[in-house]
Amino acid sequence: MNNNNQFDCCIVGGGMVGAALAVGLAKQNKSVVLLEQHDLHPFDFSQPPDLRMSAFNMHSVKLLQELGAWSFLEKMRLRPYSKLSVWDGAPFISGNDLNYTSFDASEVNESILGYFIENRLVQLALHEVLTKHYSEQVALVYGQNVQNIDCIEGKVELENGDVYSASVVFGADGAQSKVRQSAAISTSGWQYSQYANGILIETEEPVAGETWQAFYPSGPRALLPMFDNFSCLIWYDSLEQTNWITKANNDDLKASIITHFPNKLADFNIVSKANFGLTRMHAKKYGQHKAIILGDAAHTINPLAGQGVNIGFKDVACLIELIQDQGLQNLSALVRAYEKQRYHQNLLMMSTMDALYFTFSSNALPLKAIRDIGLTLAQRAGVVKQQALKYAMGLS
Repeated sequence: MNNNNQFDCCIVGGGMVGAALAVGLAKQNKSVVLLEQHDLHPFDFSQPPDLRMSAFNMHSVKLLQELGAWSFLEKMRLRPYSKLSVWDGAPFISGNDLNYTSFDASEVNESILGYFIENRLVQLALHEVLTKHYSEQVALVYGQNVQNIDCIEGKVELENGDVYSASVVFGADGAQSKVRQSAAISTSGWQYSQYANGILIETEEPVAGETWQAFYPSGPRALLPMFDNFSCLIWYDSLEQTNWITKANNDDLKASIITHFPNKLADFNIVSKANFGLTRMHAKKYGQHKAIILGDAAHTINPLAGQGVNIGFKDVACLIELIQDQGLQNLSALVRAYEKQRYHQNLLMMSTMDALYFTFSSNALPLKAIRDIGLTLAQRAGVVKQQALKYAMGLS
């Protein structure tokens, strides 16, 4: 291992995106230091499920397989799903379920659409790959906060005084990225008026391998199947309603869920709950000086369709391929190529989610008519629907 703290790459942030990039660079025999401010705790089957979970499409699954993490995940826990259904909540409650669309993996000759996996487990699997297969290429540093970043010189100082130098500093350190701020990369965006409440439930029997989402003016309500008998309900709503959900006891919250959610839930018990605000943020550029940002450090998206982690993994796959072809000698050219492939694709996905958010968050009759017609047409769209499904799955 490098003894003078000089590396080809320094990655700030050892979450799913940062760890995936570290594995990809290590496979190219790059020397890497991965800085993760939190200590990781080993997986145990007795641990309760974590509400921080994501829907991984098949492009992300393929990347995890190529990086060698999938075999570790299969030994932990994950949940495949093969069907996604979407409808307008009011017509569904009134008994008219014509204004809906459903996507089934069989429509594109696949067996599954993707997997729901706890974020922590994906992170653990990737770190397991690094520990077992790339200990010579990658230095793992846990439990230290970043004190200072010099993106011109490519130096990162930790709170314990250790300084790491690298040809390039990658920022995979989330929406409040210190790498992005240190590189003086500006952003645009806004805070949405809704909050997302995650409610972990347990049923007597496992739910079907289907995720569904019903839209209401106050926000969507969804079910995400998890392993065994666990599922996660997502309830988007105002700050006022979110405060009530946070303070409510389990009996009152269960009664409210039965009242406000579609009548598709078997009897359940509430296990835990959490909430988070919704923010759109997009960096004006993806690199400057010796810094390159990716994942949530470069863009945060409305989680309406669960595409956040998937576009982050597309950033990773793009950078791995570009560095394999171009190396790290010309960072300006690398950033230009990276932005050319990812910037407008990410912007398109963000704008699409915003259009859906706006269309489905209004009671105005013209918009209601548009969304109901749109759902009905989408259900009958044939080849167009298949192409949309392939894109969402990451197959095209």
